[in-house]
Amino acid sequence: MLQNVFLWLLICLKVIADDRLIEVARSSDYQWNGIALTKSKRMFAGFPRALGDVTISVAEISPNNILTPFPGGEWNTFNPTTSSANPENRFVNVNAVFTDSHDNLWVVDAGMIRNQTIRNSAKLVKINLQTNTVERVYYVSSINPPEGFALNDVRIGSHHAFLTESGLGSVVIINLDNGQVRRVLQTHPSTKFVDPTVVRMEGRAVLDEKGQPKRMPNNNL
Repeated sequence: MLQNVFLWLLICLKVIADDRLIEVARSSDYQWNGIALTKSKRMFAGFPRALGDVTISVAEISPNNILTPFPGGEWNTFNPTTSSANPENRFVNVNAVFTDSHDNLWVVDAGMIRNQTIRNSAKLVKINLQTNTVERVYYVSSINPPEGFALNDVRIGSHHAFLTESGLGSVVIINLDNGQVRRVLQTHPSTKFVDPTVVRMEGRAVLDEKGQPKRMPNNNL
């Protein structure tokens, strides 16, 4: 605990001593929700499609601030306004990007738009950054996700991936060796919204479609 406090103080001192903010990329065309950096200093961004927008989903940010859809092929071509085929191999609604210690890029696809689930599209995608190709896709359809289920964030262990599910509140565990998927803690208080918590953004309460305070179960890891 004390070590964590000292670490926090050091971070604060660094911010105070050097408070300059350096812009490394900009885009007014898309909503951002995550950045991932590799040991080799490559930078990737994730873009959600929560409102059904036509957007790129994952992009690499070049040193000269250019956003390039990543990886190639059809992964960034899903269009919610048309009857896009094969959502299993397209990004539908990316909630997180994460790089592991081996410089693999992991992409969490919630597979839903405007609370509407797109069948068989919720997934975790592993991208090999040595070859810049998708190495494996882990689908969660085997656990028959209930309505409202929404993958959110991820951390990668030696043999398992751990994902928060923020739609209903639970944790999803994926065996990276055999692809087995489990959903746990779906009834545990630690994954649920706690009243009377009010989520605020820029000082204002975040409301749902009915004008009620937004109820948000476990979110980031």
